[in-house]
Amino acid sequence: MTCRNTILRINILPLIDRVEELGSLEKAHSRKGFSFIVIYGRRRVGKTYLLKRFLSDKDGFYFLCDKAGTGRNTLRLRKHMAHYLDEPEIASEDIEDLFINLNKKVQGRIVIVLDEFSYLVEKDDSIPSVFQRIIDEVISDSQMMLILCGSSISMMEEGVLSKKSPLYGRRTGKMRVDPIPFPYLREFLPEYDQRTLVETQAVFGSVPYYLRTIDPARSLEENIIEVVMSKDGNLYEETDLLLKTEMREPDVYKAIVGSIAEGNTRLVDISNATGIAKNDLPKYTGKLMSLGILDKEYSVIDNKKARPLYRIDDNLFNFWFTFCEALKSDLEIGYLDAPVENFHQRFQTYVDGRFESLIRNELMRKGLPFSPSKIGRFWFKENEIDAVAIDQSRKRAAFIEIKWSDVDPGRELKALDKKIETFPWTFKEYYLS
Repeated sequence: MTCRNTILRINILPLIDRVEELGSLEKAHSRKGFSFIVIYGRRRVGKTYLLKRFLSDKDGFYFLCDKAGTGRNTLRLRKHMAHYLDEPEIASEDIEDLFINLNKKVQGRIVIVLDEFSYLVEKDDSIPSVFQRIIDEVISDSQMMLILCGSSISMMEEGVLSKKSPLYGRRTGKMRVDPIPFPYLREFLPEYDQRTLVETQAVFGSVPYYLRTIDPARSLEENIIEVVMSKDGNLYEETDLLLKTEMREPDVYKAIVGSIAEGNTRLVDISNATGIAKNDLPKYTGKLMSLGILDKEYSVIDNKKARPLYRIDDNLFNFWFTFCEALKSDLEIGYLDAPVENFHQRFQTYVDGRFESLIRNELMRKGLPFSPSKIGRFWFKENEIDAVAIDQSRKRAAFIEIKWSDVDPGRELKALDKKIETFPWTFKEYYLS
């Protein structure tokens, strides 16, 4: 029979830094037999574009789930499958019947992408059991490649990937799609120089959608004001939207992130600032960490019994809660004078902090004379080293001071030498600037 690829027409944009992910999908597609792939990652990171690009030359179809509930999505999927098969819709309103009919009509290799599958799970907790039955009893002996994709990381991890999920143990592959590494920003914004790219990353992070909102013909400051700080900007509501999508108590999570942005980095300080019981905080911070919004940091040689520091890992969240959230009443009425003045006064100091995180991340990827097992900050009493990279098995360490603003290298090196004297282990030392 004649089937049709029902993928939507997409603009041909560069697929930046997704070669490995695309290659993994192609490899899975080349294998014989049934495949079940789970793909997840935060909103705006480029999952949908990756999947549509993969499906563009394959036999199969793409279906975007919505929050209308199981019944409505089943009717939409029924219509979608009928269009793909080029035949009338079947009478059933049961998802399993749709796959039974599809399996009867199609014998070769096809790809079925159900995007935002987490919306189905969110509205109907029986959905994982339904798809367990579909996989086990209907399509496990077929040549179908079923891809379930979702932007709600918690819902995908708990409803699809966890041991408690009926779907546990059935996937043949999984992929978490993360923001792109810093060096690829230049491919989005070739007009910007290296310094401006660092400043851009400090605000927009490395999320492809965020980077595509930038007009390279305009200055970075103009883009920040128009895209992030202006009420009609594409990213003005982004942090609120992400918290509301992922969390049942978004205001609680917002209070925690806001507290950390104000400098409260230990649980006891966050508790005092927010009024949330200290013993209750780990369940909230853990959720924020799973989304990549927060990170929990230990001094590089501390064990897990030490008290960690919490920091905002997501740059857009960090920028918003540093410069915008407290002045949102001004932004809501279009009064930008105070927020922009605050931005002018503090932006380079803000970039300095984000630059440290950027360099630590890049050092993990490459750039050291040895392969470290761990990289992190070191602090002891009043002394702090911006980054220490350790190869404990071979007794090697690199000590790095990271400065965004101009400094006297000789003076910084002398100061670093004194700080290293407080480091309690003996290593072959490397100094980086």
